[in-house]
Amino acid sequence: MSDKIRTFIAVDTPPDFKVQAEQIQNELNEIKAPVRWEKSYKLHMTLKFLGDTDTDTIHKVENSLLEITTKQRPFWVRYNGLGCFPNTKNPRIIWIGCTPLSPDLEKLQNTIEENCAKIGFKKETREFHPHITIGRVKVRSGKDRRMLPDLIKKMESVTFDSLENEVHSVLLMKSELRPGGSVYSILKQFSLIS
Repeated sequence: MSDKIRTFIAVDTPPDFKVQAEQIQNELNEIKAPVRWEKSYKLHMTLKFLGDTDTDTIHKVENSLLEITTKQRPFWVRYNGLGCFPNTKNPRIIWIGCTPLSPDLEKLQNTIEENCAKIGFKKETREFHPHITIGRVKVRSGKDRRMLPDLIKKMESVTFDSLENEVHSVLLMKSELRPGGSVYSILKQFSLIS
């Protein structure tokens, strides 16, 4: 039996986005709410989480992504707005939104989802909401929970300057779980054909 690698398919974010996201994290962190903030180098938009994947299946995913990206042109997205999943009453994930400026992002994500299902991955039942996770809420006590309304109020007052970016590639990523949080590395990059 071969070793498995925890993998996902993603789109990276540009340097100016990472700088602005870090400023927002610093502002929100003033509340000292129980949030583990993602490092700026890790900020990405997930297109498909694959989970623990063996080497043979990773090769199938790579072949699929190569086929998909040679038929996909670059496209523009706009990063704007802050929010949380599942809702403001019970926040678990804090995110910055990503608005597609054409149907190309949805087309790309749908094609990846369909092709991964053919390879044997479970199809995602939730609707795709493009976003970049910037923090994960970790509630361990009643005191932690009492801080969440202040965090939500702060989120409503933080301004995020809208940024636009042209996406030129898709990444197949490796995620290693460690005591201090996950560490990401790029397994392979696939350029979108213009």
